[in-house]
Amino acid sequence: MLERVELTLRDLGRVRGLLQRHAARLTRLPQEGTEGKPFDFKRDTDGYATLLFFGYTYCPDVCPVHGANIAAVLHNLPPTVSQRVKMVFVTTDPERDTPEVLRRFLDKFDQGFIGLTGTPDEILAAQAAARIPAASKEVLDSTKPGEYLIGHAAFVFAY
Repeated sequence: MLERVELTLRDLGRVRGLLQRHAARLTRLPQEGTEGKPFDFKRDTDGYATLLFFGYTYCPDVCPVHGANIAAVLHNLPPTVSQRVKMVFVTTDPERDTPEVLRRFLDKFDQGFIGLTGTPDEILAAQAAARIPAASKEVLDSTKPGEYLIGHAAFVFAY
C-alpha cells in the first residue's frame, strides 16, 4: 500500500513522495550483476542507503532522466555521504539488456551504479516482490519485432 507523504527536511525543505507502509521483501531480486558475480541485495547493500529502480537501457525517457538526476544528486553530495549510497538498477528488458549493455548504460551516469539482470521469470518475481506492476512489452511495428518499448513503473525506492 502506497501513501502520499510530504515531509520537511532540515537541509532540503519540503519534499513529496510515496511511502510504502509494508516494506517489500527483496529476497527475489535477480542475482546476475554487471560485474560478473552474484549480487545479494540484502548482503551487498547492508549498511548503505540504497536506491532501487526497475527500467531498461533502451528507454527513451524515464530511465535516462532518473539515472541523470540520481547521479547529479550523488555527485553534489560530499563524498563521505555519497559513498554510503548504492543505486541498484534492475532491467525490465532482459532480452536486450545483457550485463555488458547494462554496464555501458549505467557508466554514462555513475560507474558505481549496480545493474542486475536475470531471466524473465526472475524479473517478474522481483517486480512482484517490490509490489510494482509487471513491465509490459509494446511492439510498435509488427514488421520490426526487435524494436519495442517496455511499459514499466517509474518508482525509485529508497531502503
